[in-house]
Amino acid sequence: MRSPFGVASYSPDKAWFPAGPLEKCVELYMKFVKAGAGFVIMPSAVPDDKAHQVPGLPLKQMYVGRWLKTEYAGTDPGYHYCCPSTLEPPRQANIDLQLALRDKLPENVPLITTILCEGMDLKEWAEHARLSAEAGADMLEINAGCPIGVTEAGGIPEEEKRYGLMLGNDPRLIGPITKAVVDAVKVPVGVKITAEAGFPTNLKVVEAVKNAGGKYVVGSHLGLTVAPPDIYNGGKGRWPAMDGMNPLGMMLGPWTRWLCYKTVAFYKMTFPDMDVMASLGITVPEHIVETMMLGARATKSLTAVCLKGISLIRRVNKFLENYMKEQKYETVDDFIGLGLKHIVTADVAFEKARQFNYAAKVDSAKCTGCGICADNICPAISMEEDVAKVDPEICSSCGQCIMACPQKAIEMLPK
Repeated sequence: MRSPFGVASYSPDKAWFPAGPLEKCVELYMKFVKAGAGFVIMPSAVPDDKAHQVPGLPLKQMYVGRWLKTEYAGTDPGYHYCCPSTLEPPRQANIDLQLALRDKLPENVPLITTILCEGMDLKEWAEHARLSAEAGADMLEINAGCPIGVTEAGGIPEEEKRYGLMLGNDPRLIGPITKAVVDAVKVPVGVKITAEAGFPTNLKVVEAVKNAGGKYVVGSHLGLTVAPPDIYNGGKGRWPAMDGMNPLGMMLGPWTRWLCYKTVAFYKMTFPDMDVMASLGITVPEHIVETMMLGARATKSLTAVCLKGISLIRRVNKFLENYMKEQKYETVDDFIGLGLKHIVTADVAFEKARQFNYAAKVDSAKCTGCGICADNICPAISMEEDVAKVDPEICSSCGQCIMACPQKAIEMLPK
């Protein structure tokens, strides 16, 4: 790959392809490429006989408002993605898109195709993989995270238990699927694992993928969530055109980066010879380096492009170039995984940390007297003449006041 950063896959729920002209969708992907994307990922598609369209609706009419932003004053916004759609794209549409893109891509920009089948029909998985590889895919990525596979709140219907995230939750299921796909093709195969697997189940899933011949895993895929109800409207859902319904969906946005860091680090520490691709919540160039220092060889993000624009890809590559020069890194291998050697368990950290040798100190020139730090959980800080004061004999050096101060007027200094 010419760059370790690319745009994550997403459903083709826009009014062009397969609902409209193929060239419009190709044009969009080429914008990613021209901005410097290191790879291109096809959206998930299902076998042709499993493709679905809501009866009576024209193909161009997609589900209204699949994206939802919720926030209150002074809080970080939450981004939600609802799964219901009037269209599930057929495999042939994905193959047509691959073929249209194949000859336009530079040699150092691999084409990654996401494959998705229902249940444990291993022949169907193998056939899906074979057709995608024959259409020019350089890599295949098994989608073991979506569809979310839960269609009834509070329960999982029997027919849904082997669909989407349920496959990524069970190493006994994803292992045979991975092997069937690996055996069917000659290109590298990876697996996008659901965030719902959780720790430590997700490590067992990665182990099953590794034993089946998978070359990489993605940490992490989106997790299932419920969007917050409208507390001023009887608890109804906020989704447009849903008449108050609150459908199960997925959580997006910057906060999910912490899930990404956890899975990337755990996967790489546990399986050091397994490649990891980072995903979720990446929004600024520094985040890409953070994921790579935790062991990722590549990073993909949809959040970044949705919130910052396609031009972010160009800014990421420029940042990486300057960063590597400044830090004197010759190649990305010089800093991939550097952060892993510093990760320790809480008991080790507590034993070796410098305990109680520091105390908070307030810069009176910066303090505005807002009093948030004193109106808090700490007995060591109080207000004197509208300026925060810290008693160093009581201060336990926890740093909570630094977190709370909106003026950045507090720092931790040796006693």
